Amino acid sequence: MRFDNTFYISDLLGILTLITILVGGLFALYKWNKSMRIKRADYIKSLIDINNKEMILETFSLFDYDIKWYDNSFHGSEKEQKIDFTLTYFDYICYLNKMGVFDKKTFLLFKYQVDAIVKNRQVHDYFYNLYHYSKSKGIEFSYHYLIEYAIKHDCINKELFDKTSYRKYKMYHKYLNWID
Repeated sequence: MRFDNTFYISDLLGILTLITILVGGLFALYKWNKSMRIKRADYIKSLIDINNKEMILETFSLFDYDIKWYDNSFHGSEKEQKIDFTLTYFDYICYLNKMGVFDKKTFLLFKYQVDAIVKNRQVHDYFYNLYHYSKSKGIEFSYHYLIEYAIKHDCINKELFDKTSYRKYKMYHKYLNWID
């Protein structure tokens, strides 16, 4: 067996081309990663900007200070629209968190608010009504990711899922029409 030790310029050009392609690929990957971080930061900033809207701040104070807002006059009111907007926003935050868009540090920007919402007794009563109303109509519950977060963090009583709980517990009321 015999090996040829001859070295050609074309071999050198091939190796240099390969090295250039690898360096260019690594540089492109670095630039892409950097631009994705910038886009992610812009996206998170836009979420924080929404979070600081007057309507969300005003509505969140109801949750944070445990102010009574949910009663028989709630449905169809202007307050319902504001609270639904706020809950939908934080449901989306929980969805993004579940999908891995946020790392743990990023989610901390919203965690206090999400925790205050899912621990709020008025929210539980509202979710109780919406959950059973939705179920009776055969449609998906509106705030799936918030309730999933609440279950995962042990913030919701299992009684919420029993449609007769309003008869047994003072914390639940039947403000929407569903069949027991």
